[in-house]
Amino acid sequence: MMFPVNPNRTKVIDLKEMEKMNDLVPNSHKAVFEDMQYNLAWFAGDQDRLKDLYAGETRQYFWSRVARKPVPAYHVPLPAAISQLSSDYLFGEETKFILGDKNADAETVAFNQMGLDNLLEAEDIDSLLTEAGEIASAAGGVIFKLIIDGETAQRPLIVLVKPDDAIITFKHGIITNIRYVHKIS
Repeated sequence: MMFPVNPNRTKVIDLKEMEKMNDLVPNSHKAVFEDMQYNLAWFAGDQDRLKDLYAGETRQYFWSRVARKPVPAYHVPLPAAISQLSSDYLFGEETKFILGDKNADAETVAFNQMGLDNLLEAEDIDSLLTEAGEIASAAGGVIFKLIIDGETAQRPLIVLVKPDDAIITFKHGIITNIRYVHKIS
């Protein structure tokens, strides 16, 4: 079975961009950010990025040898396959979200449930959860961002954000702040 890898879906930051991004990342997060970039390079199957990551490595890793000598190299997308498989196990069946309110009457609960079902169906929540599982498996997490833009859609949009595109601040295990990083070209 072939597991297609779409490198455009999982963008890996090149080394020059990563150095610029390191200025934005707090010192306490830099090691995690660098590990995340390493894992995403393997996940995306980006051969050039893997060569760059292993170029200065003195130990005899496969990609460090390829970086030193131009030999034919093939990347088998095993990390992407593992991520896809683990996500399929986690979200393989249809996910059902159920609203409940003890104080509301049955008609109100049914109306609210129908609204939620319509919103999640419009967002294709099962595909979104599967993709989120793949990204979380490779990057160590994923953020669901709700966007409300009346020009684009008449409903809230759910967007996935990889953790390397955001700087998250926790306090006592609770997210207190998220700063999103955008590439401006």
